[in-house]
Amino acid sequence: MATTKYQFGLFEFDTEQLALSREGRPIRLQSQPAQVLAILVENAERVVSRDELKQAVWGHDTYVDFERGLNFCISQIRSALQDNVTRPLYIRTVPKSGYRFMAPVRNSEEATSSEPIPQVPSKSGRLFTRQRAIWLFAILAALMVLALLGVLILSILEPLANRLR
Repeated sequence: MATTKYQFGLFEFDTEQLALSREGRPIRLQSQPAQVLAILVENAERVVSRDELKQAVWGHDTYVDFERGLNFCISQIRSALQDNVTRPLYIRTVPKSGYRFMAPVRNSEEATSSEPIPQVPSKSGRLFTRQRAIWLFAILAALMVLALLGVLILSILEPLANRLR
């Protein structure tokens, strides 16, 4: 029997049911984006061409704005996976080729073994998260206050030093 459930990071995706979940909680994903995700996950670590996706999801006989449709699907998948276009963890765009699913993927049978599931690095590795920006602002504000206090103290002490001479 072919594997239909795959795990990657905190996510699980059932390619038969086209159902995505994160830590057991279902994540809503429309039919076409789910079909695209299924193809990408089943072909992880390989570039899947835009044409392959077009044939698999839309077929030969469908006449739609395929480019817009595929871009919408990829956008919806990235949103569901909380992925980033500029620093992707899951889906990398390969210019003029297609897309590659980058995260380590395990099927359900492998996931039941004693080996831990490889995790995708968290987004906290970014240089400036909101929390770091707040801390940086607080440190800079404190340094400015100290600098102003230093100038104030020097402006008071200088006249006193001149009187003592």
